Amino acid sequence: MAIQFSSADYETAVEEHARSEHRLEGPVVEALWDAALAPAMQEHGLAFAEEGLSDELVRDLKR
Repeated sequence: MAIQFSSADYETAVEEHARSEHRLEGPVVEALWDAALAPAMQEHGLAFAEEGLSDELVRDLKR
């Protein structure tokens, strides 16, 4: 089962971890599973390590 981080997951991460100092770098990559994810990431410009969002990832696995 693949974990598919969605734009809603990203927006939640932005709200809960807005102090992230990790900025996105490199070219934009479209997420085939969520057309809104890349635009949301471009808007906020923040990167999040999967390890820092483990609660969200576990919830996704339980779906």
